[in-house]
Amino acid sequence: MLYRRIMKFACLLLKIGLIAANSPPVFAAETLEHNKMYCAESFRAGSTQEFPLTIPEFTQSVMFVLTGGVGSEGIYIKRNEAPSHDDYDYKSRYFSYGKFNLLRITNPRPGHHIVLISAEKALKNINLYYFHDYISSYTPNVINFTKQHPFRQDWRKNGQFSLHAIDIPEGQSSLSFTLTSDSGDADMIIKLHKAPTSKTDYDAKSDGFLTKEKIIFTNPKAGRYFIRVDAYSFINNLKLAADYTPAFKH
Repeated sequence: MLYRRIMKFACLLLKIGLIAANSPPVFAAETLEHNKMYCAESFRAGSTQEFPLTIPEFTQSVMFVLTGGVGSEGIYIKRNEAPSHDDYDYKSRYFSYGKFNLLRITNPRPGHHIVLISAEKALKNINLYYFHDYISSYTPNVINFTKQHPFRQDWRKNGQFSLHAIDIPEGQSSLSFTLTSDSGDADMIIKLHKAPTSKTDYDAKSDGFLTKEKIIFTNPKAGRYFIRVDAYSFINNLKLAADYTPAFKH
């Protein structure tokens, strides 16, 4: 087990080294950008350095890595304001193998963040790397389903999402969408006539912490409904279903 961890860390460092070789260094005062290397000659013990960062919509994961130098450091992150040792949204863990510090966040909240590098001990010649994995334009394949044929998937990884669509006829008294699974946490957002362009662009949403999500429309408008399904943990036996009932006619 220890050998596997060492090899895993060694592979990560090799990847970082290859990226750094093709990435020009920039000054630490600049805003963090994807796939760039940020250099700092030295940090006094107890000193800090702040980096502004904007996480795009639909970011699946972000990763921060501090490498090189001698000493001990921590990475702290907070949304919309500067973090501290006692007030933060995310904090790194220190790994002794290869003398690097790693922080990886899955499904981070989009928007402005402040990244704080804190020198627990004196540091020299450290490099900060920032990476993110996101969809630059919202153009996934649309998976159609019907009332008679719900969408089903055996499993889905944390961070994965899909976009679905269903056509609802006129004259319905109610319309419901249910999202279920045997385990895990998945959310859904719905928009009529066009696909949502972000996680905040919707007509309705259900984002609880349960294995069942449900959205109900009363006297729904006719048209094409788009449903985005996000996995926030590993999902088993995912099912997205729709049901609608015609209005009673005298």
